[in-house]
Amino acid sequence: MFAGAFILGCSNQSTKPETVETKESDVTNELVFENDLENALGGIPGWSNEKAVIKMPEGLTAHSGTFVTKIDEVNKYSYAFKEYFKNINERLPKEVVISGWVYSTDKNPKLSIVMDINQDNQTIFWKGYSLMDKPRELNSWFEFKTTFPIDQPIKPSNQIKVFAFNADKAAYFDDLKITFVF
Repeated sequence: MFAGAFILGCSNQSTKPETVETKESDVTNELVFENDLENALGGIPGWSNEKAVIKMPEGLTAHSGTFVTKIDEVNKYSYAFKEYFKNINERLPKEVVISGWVYSTDKNPKLSIVMDINQDNQTIFWKGYSLMDKPRELNSWFEFKTTFPIDQPIKPSNQIKVFAFNADKAAYFDDLKITFVF
């Protein structure tokens, strides 16, 4: 499944950023999944919840391109990375680094990035990172980055989900990057 994403990411020879890119670094033992959301509606393997992907509303500008994932009182969960570890790599990660850009229209202390590891939809490991724990300028893009160490035993048959969560206020996300460190 990810071979297809890798081929898709490498097939474009232009100089603009890739829509979906998977790359492995031998030097750092990392595997990176990047998604700028421009082709998200096409059903990219490993990503789900396309209903949360929209064209940025008129009068607002996406961080890059024109598509973003929006969360609000109706769609509390963003477009998400969701895959079994056995489909990601033969090795199990020691940590997961998540970064991207967020545009928030309201001060919302519950706006978070979440990593959920489960077995048959039963949560084994869950961590959240609050995006509004520091004063942030509203109505503008700001970059976020968080590292989730995996400090509990996991198995290749476990599934990982990475997504943004919002209690009830609008926020937009763009240019998502998930790095697995082995």
